[in-house]
Amino acid sequence: MPPPNAGPWGDAWLSFGSAYADVKLGVSIYAGNTWNGVTPRLVPDNGRRLGERLPADTQKVVIGRMKKDATDSADDLPVSWLLEYLGT
Repeated sequence: MPPPNAGPWGDAWLSFGSAYADVKLGVSIYAGNTWNGVTPRLVPDNGRRLGERLPADTQKVVIGRMKKDATDSADDLPVSWLLEYLGT
């Protein structure tokens, strides 16, 4: 992905939405020259999109589904993502 706030790109925003059930995602962002670790996010089914502004030097974003608890066995819950850039 093009790094935010470089060249013609402005701020970058990443958001998630889910359907049919709450979904837990692990998200890790590579900014500068290091990973920030995996931060769990609970994406609600009955709620607003979950979004955040990406750091200015973001190079990569890794997203993976995580189990909410030991009884979580659903493997087919849809999650949408939106990557948005604002112009400078």
